[in-house]
Amino acid sequence: MGIIKECGGKMYLSEKKWDLALDELFECFKNYQESGNIKAKDILVYVILASMLCQSSINHAETREAKVYKEDKTIIAINSLRSAYEKNEIVKIQAILGNKQNKIFNDPEFSQYLDDLLRNIRLNVLEVKVLPYTSVKISFLAKEVNITENEIRQLLSELILEKKIDGFID
Repeated sequence: MGIIKECGGKMYLSEKKWDLALDELFECFKNYQESGNIKAKDILVYVILASMLCQSSINHAETREAKVYKEDKTIIAINSLRSAYEKNEIVKIQAILGNKQNKIFNDPEFSQYLDDLLRNIRLNVLEVKVLPYTSVKISFLAKEVNITENEIRQLLSELILEKKIDGFID
């Protein structure tokens, strides 16, 4: 059953159906964990990734089944990323992703979702950064989020169109 859930979860990830991927991958993780399959740790990484992508408030690394792996370097790295993600700490996130010792970020299958994750992170950070202002310069936001002004404009446009922030670009 775990293999079927793993394939389903990875299929949903590729289709960007984050909620469905999270459900399938967590079920896969539990199945692997119960049967003693060594792939359980690898699937837990994908569970945490999917939870960040669907912006779930549940930290699956804190579940009873996952506590077995809390000392593993890979799980520590993905949990650090999750923690920085929840706190909107863009500099810390970039440092974690740039750390070459975190081998999980070199995994080609995992890394194909990093752009979506970074986009979510940037949208969240940008939303928090502009909230206290009535007007703000795009150059200031670009420096704060550490991306180009064109990327800031695109992200701001998206936030305005989705009505997450009330504003306009001058």
